[in-house]
Amino acid sequence: MDRAVQKTLAAVSGRVLKTELEDENGFLVYGVEVVTPDRTVMDVKVDAGSGKVLAIEQDPARIAMTGDQRVATTWMKRTTAAVRLP
Repeated sequence: MDRAVQKTLAAVSGRVLKTELEDENGFLVYGVEVVTPDRTVMDVKVDAGSGKVLAIEQDPARIAMTGDQRVATTWMKRTTAAVRLP
């Protein structure tokens, strides 16, 4: 797993959020999620045997947020739900 993280960070600069061993169509790969300096979340697939980076994809639905942004987003969701019209 350490090698997968090293290979990932060599390909994508940022901070590792999560690393999981996954089965992709019968092949073992590490799925490594990285948040970049601009707060984009990238999903990197690394071959568990060779350590080769197989794919790098941006997760458009996820942007890492600061604590203040999480609070504001949660408050907005609650407020929106409370004022929904029929």
